[in-house]
Amino acid sequence: MAGAGKYKVRPLKTERTDLKKILKVNLSARALTIHGLKPDDWCQLSSVTGSSFLVQVWPAPANAQDTWIQIADDLRARYNLSLGDEVYLSRCARPNIPNAEDFVISECQDGAQEALQQEDRIHWAWLLDYELEQAGMLCPGMIFSLHAKGMERAFRIDSINRSDVPTPYQYAAHPKLAIASKGIPTLNAPEDAVGQPAKLEAALFGGLDSQVSKLNSVIAKYGPSADLFKAKSTHRQRRGGVIIHGPSGTGK
Repeated sequence: MAGAGKYKVRPLKTERTDLKKILKVNLSARALTIHGLKPDDWCQLSSVTGSSFLVQVWPAPANAQDTWIQIADDLRARYNLSLGDEVYLSRCARPNIPNAEDFVISECQDGAQEALQQEDRIHWAWLLDYELEQAGMLCPGMIFSLHAKGMERAFRIDSINRSDVPTPYQYAAHPKLAIASKGIPTLNAPEDAVGQPAKLEAALFGGLDSQVSKLNSVIAKYGPSADLFKAKSTHRQRRGGVIIHGPSGTGK
């Protein structure tokens, strides 16, 4: 194949449980230089069977051979690539990548976990939205692991814009996001987060009635309407929390 480098498929040395790098393939520093590539450049990856797909390149570990292309297990499985297969890599112009505006996401449950209830899925959806924003480039099949409320949960992107074809999308602000859970209807966030606004109970924090009241007054401004969350983009850019501090034994 003219103008393309030929490589042998090898595994990634440091596989991740969080597959946010699903669209990336790793080449040695010398191979990147030969092709005039920089990290995150887009390329067309083609197999000897004629199938091809878009990927982004990334530097491989220092000991990677120049004839290797390291690809994550999930990406190999998605495109029916096996270790040892020969593939061709050619540089391409940055593709016109559509915005990801509508997600359907499912829990990756193990036998010991109970399905998330509707009220809990609202909170996990907000956390997941932040992870999607940080990933930037997204693709059906990607898996995200989150830690919150003393638990670890994994979520898989089933479809983007109602398509499960594993092509790249870029994150768009305020997407529609629905978390599906087996046996429980999907719940959108924040559109379905209606009802009473969240409220902290002062009884949970001894001696902090005044401070809890101030926090609740801020939370109440948002109310049950999702429109207020969309009023300013800075709401999504300025995530934070409250630090309760003091000497040991003071009931933090």
